Parts: sequence; structure tokens; C-alpha cells
Amino acid sequence: MEKKNTKKKIIKLAAYPVLALMLALLIVVSILKSRNKTTSTDVESKTDRIMDTFPTETQAPSETPTKEPAAASTAVPSSTPLPTDTPAPEPSETPTPVPTETPTPTVTDTPVPTKEPTPVPTDTPVPTKTAIKPTKAPAAPTQTPVTPAKTPATPTEAPAAPTKAPVNPATVPATPTSVPVTPTKAPAVTPVPVSNEVNALGIDYKKLASNDSSPYKAIDNYIAGLTPSKKNAYTGLFKGKNLILISAEAFSAEVINEKLTPTLYRMATKGINFTDYYQPCGAGTTGGEFQNIMGMNPMRGGNSMKLTANSNNYFTMGSQLNRLGYFGKAYHNNSYTYYDRHKTHINLGYSAGYMGYGNGMEKYVQKLWPESDLEMFVGTIPEYIDKEHFNIYYMSVSGHSAYNFSSNAMAKKNRARVTGLGYNTSVKAYIACNLEFEDSMAYLLKKLEEKGKLNDTVVVISADHYPYGLDSEKLGAMPNLDNLYGYKVVNALQRDHSRLIIWSGCLESQPPIVVNSPVMSIDILPTLSNLFGTEWDSRLLPGRDVFSDAMCLAYVDVYNWKTDKGTCVGGTFRNNEGKTDKAYGDKITAIIKAKRNYCMNVIDYDYFGHLYKLGALK
Repeated sequence: MEKKNTKKKIIKLAAYPVLALMLALLIVVSILKSRNKTTSTDVESKTDRIMDTFPTETQAPSETPTKEPAAASTAVPSSTPLPTDTPAPEPSETPTPVPTETPTPTVTDTPVPTKEPTPVPTDTPVPTKTAIKPTKAPAAPTQTPVTPAKTPATPTEAPAAPTKAPVNPATVPATPTSVPVTPTKAPAVTPVPVSNEVNALGIDYKKLASNDSSPYKAIDNYIAGLTPSKKNAYTGLFKGKNLILISAEAFSAEVINEKLTPTLYRMATKGINFTDYYQPCGAGTTGGEFQNIMGMNPMRGGNSMKLTANSNNYFTMGSQLNRLGYFGKAYHNNSYTYYDRHKTHINLGYSAGYMGYGNGMEKYVQKLWPESDLEMFVGTIPEYIDKEHFNIYYMSVSGHSAYNFSSNAMAKKNRARVTGLGYNTSVKAYIACNLEFEDSMAYLLKKLEEKGKLNDTVVVISADHYPYGLDSEKLGAMPNLDNLYGYKVVNALQRDHSRLIIWSGCLESQPPIVVNSPVMSIDILPTLSNLFGTEWDSRLLPGRDVFSDAMCLAYVDVYNWKTDKGTCVGGTFRNNEGKTDKAYGDKITAIIKAKRNYCMNVIDYDYFGHLYKLGALK
């Protein structure tokens, strides 16, 4: 019995260490689990802090618009707002991809370029609502044109850099609380040819084609098959006058308002009144400049202007008026090297070259983003206003995105003037930016009047593109652009509608000249060439003199266009009665393809330079 008790005691004593060991193991496991839980929590906490510091694309601040894509051969700007204490480069635009037409000239009398990708068609009509409501163009105008009286030209440097922003010389207008005011319309004036004279040079293109080799032979044959447009009642209307041509950053028809922007309203309604104008957007700012200056489609996208740096830009207004002895200069109030303007804009024909921020403009303009148009005009006007004849080009920048009241210097400056408008915050900021451009125009007209040159100066304003900085660039998904325009934007013609201004003081005492037919930016150059009475050839420019007998045609691309007969949207043409007409649609589409192909060949092969070398252009 004693042995059994002793054996049980030994077993119990032996079990104590085992239990102790198991208890110790349990404690260790508990500690490890606790540590693992703490470490995981710490990691999640750190991740939350990182996400708060660097928001993802879906966490972007509500007032920060979509970052604009980068242009070729330029640095990609930061997506964060640019600081206001350093000169900021323009956020760049993505150029249009290289067109699908073959780069080798294939122009014939009936060219058929490579088929372009077919977009999703839509039958949504193009609205006629703009800041100034257009009237319907007459089907068969019979009215005798009213020719404004011509005012003969009256023959007639830089100030110190401002230390602060110049005082706004324009009176701040009352802030409207409704949509833009629609003015009373004057009847449309459609001029008739005054003679059988044509705007053409004495060049025998068929003869050139017989001697030329590829690629020029095909281009010669294409031109030989065209009919030059006739001179008309407006030919030479501005002969001998000064010219100021402005590409206005992201300008739109909706900016024009009788109370908010009285100067722009005055210029739009008391000059030549264009009611159906389009600025195609395919290559951003540089593409818009190219269309305004060169009168050509930018078929090489963002590189189109760059490819002209060593070309003969014979028909730019800079070149045409330079041959007549005008003083000329080009200006831009942002970096002078952006888009290689320091190489391209010295080759536009302006006698005194080009000034931007970095080669002179810094004397006049503060380092802000965007910079002030008003400061640019205040500083540069003294450089040319006392010249006998001047020919000036401006590329503005105050209307640039991003459209908010935090990082945009021009929006912040003019915020108080838009508080009562019935738009969302982004659109208000956009309009506030454009008030700086309004003020610059008020200052310009004031100075011209002081110098007695208001009647002897022509001011032309065209946008470079629609305000795409308001939204993404996807049709049908542009809520801010919808808010600005007052309707849902679902096709390219709706998106790219704009407003062209051609104004001179000499027109204000005359009945308004109203152009109701569709007009686009490549029409500016031939129209000005006719109005200034220069020597030019209407067959060499793909646009038209809007006062001529040439067919009116405004197109964004081969699938979206307008004529006086109707509208094509998404590849489907409907006449003014709403009926489809495939035969007419195919005919106009072929004409557009031929024009675009011609523009590409002029860019690629410096066709005007070729004609100059042959002695055809003097």
C-alpha cells in the first residue's frame, strides 16, 4: 500500500513541470498574437496617412479639374496647382494623332485618302444657342450688300516694367444674374461679286504640273482643278489699315455679354457679326494658332506649327503686310519657348520678330499662373501704336485652366465680379479668367481712341480651342461645359462652336454686317486677305473668303460639318428640312478629305517655298 502511494506521489511531482511548460507555451503564444495584431494596425494606420497625403485619381479635390495631357517634346506638368511665385509653363495639350492619310502626296483631281475610323454616329442636331443668338441664313439672298464707308488710313519704346499689377483701366461692369443678352438683329448681308475679277495670282498650275516631279506634280494638278473665288463688294475694305490678330486662350461665345463684357459685346455686334462660327479642336492651343495664322488644318497635330519653322509662310498676314512695309511683331505672355514658339513665331513674317516671357515680356508681366493679358497689352502697346502702319499678333493666356479660385491667379483676381452668376464654381472661375481678357480689350480700344487710330485699326479675335480645361474631353460627359453652354454637349460641332470677331471703329457708324453662313477658323486668313486687298490666290488656301461666291463649309473633321444646305453629324448628313441625303453628304466628305490632304502636303513639302523657288510667288 505504501509503495502504491509513493508511486502516485512521484507521478504527481513529474506532472508539475509538464503543466508549467504548457502554461509557459500558452503565455508565449498569447504574447505573439498580441504583437501581430498591433503590427497590422500600425501598418493600416500608416497606409491611411499615406492615402490622405497623396490622394488617388478618385480622391481628387472637387475643384481640381482633370489634368491635361502632355504635348509631344515638352515636359509633363505636375498635376498639382502651379505655385504663383514661379513662371509657370502652359499645361500642354495632346496633339491629334498623325492622320491616317498617307504622308506621300496622293492629290489628284478627285483624291480619295485612306479611310478614317468611323465614329459612333448620332443624330443630335447642332443647337443654335450661343451668347448672341444667330438668325437663320436666307436660302436665296437677293439683298444688295451694304458696304461700310471706308476710312482712309492716317499715317502717323517700351515703358519700364511694372512693379505690381497695373490698375484695371476698365470700369467694372455690373454683374448680370441671367444668361447673356440677345441683341436686336440686323438683316444678313450677302455681298455679290462686283466684277468677274478673281482673287488669284497669274500662275499656270497645269504648266507647273507638266514640268514638276513628285510630290509637287500631284499638288499642282489638284490646284489646277480648283476655281478661284471672285472679288466682291468687301474687297479692299480695310486696305491700308492696321491689324491686330489675337488667338484668345479658351475663348468662347458664352463669354460675350452686354453687361459683364461690354467691350467684347461691342466688338462682336458692331463689327462683322458672325453667328455660326467654329474653331475645330484637334491639336490644342498650337493647333488653334495654326488654323488662325496659317489658314490650314493642323494635319500633323501638335507638330504642325513646329514643321513650319523653316518653311516659306508666304500667305500669313504677317508676311503679306510685311511685303507692304508694315511694322510687325508677335507677342505671348507665357514662356517664349513653349511649343517652340521661339523658332516658329520668328518665321511668321513679322518684321520685329516675337516676344514672350523670357525674351522681353518679363518687363511687363508678373510671374503668375496664368499671366495677365491686361499687363501684356499695357506693356506692349507703346511698342507699336505710334508706327505709321502696324501688324500685330497676340497669343493670350489669361483664360487658361485650371478653373478654380485657389490656384488660378486670374480667377482669384476677378472673383468678385462673377459671384452673382448662375453657373457652377468651375464655370464662374472660367468666366472670371476671361474678364482679364475683356479688360485688356477695353484698354486696347481706349489707347487706340486716344491716338486717333480707332477707325484705322482692325482687331480680329478667335479662340484657340473650346474651354476643354473645364472637363474631361469625352463627348456626352462634360457637365461643366454643359453648364456654360446651356445644353448637353454630345457632338463635336456643339463642342467646337465659338465666336469670331472682326471689328474696326470705321464699322460702328454703318449698318451691321451679318454673316449667317457656317464659318470656321481656316476662313480667317482668306477673308482678311480679301478685306485688306492684298495679292493672294484663293486656290492656295483651303478656307474661303466669307464674302465671296465660294461654297460655305465649316468642318471639325470628315464626319462633322455644316454647309448652307444642312448639317452632318457622326457621318450622317441631314438637309435643312431634316431629310438624309447620302449623295450630297458623300460629295462634301470627299471635298473635306481633299482639303485635309492638301494641308498635309503643304506642311510636309513646303509647297509655298517650292512655288517661291520656281519664281511663281514673288
